[in-house]
Amino acid sequence: MVENPYDVLGVSREASVDEVKKAYRKKARENHPDLNPNDPQAADRMNKINEAYDRIVNPEKYAARDRRSGAGAGSPGGAPGYGSAGSGYGSAGSGYG
Repeated sequence: MVENPYDVLGVSREASVDEVKKAYRKKARENHPDLNPNDPQAADRMNKINEAYDRIVNPEKYAARDRRSGAGAGSPGGAPGYGSAGSGYGSAGSGYG
């Protein structure tokens, strides 16, 4: 994911869990593929909305991946996990060799 999940859901970083949930539900209703059968991008938007919500409510789930990818370096606002992704494999000190 490249975009900031707070921007995807349209909430501030200081939003409460209830505000995040409300914004998620609103975006889901607007973009759900079943409610937009003639929109080929609806599924992609819904996936982005689902991941944004998951990243906000379960940050620990993405923390290791974000550290490995080096995300956060140069990200706007220092938001971890919303920069470019890398594989995280083959780093120095891996214990092999």
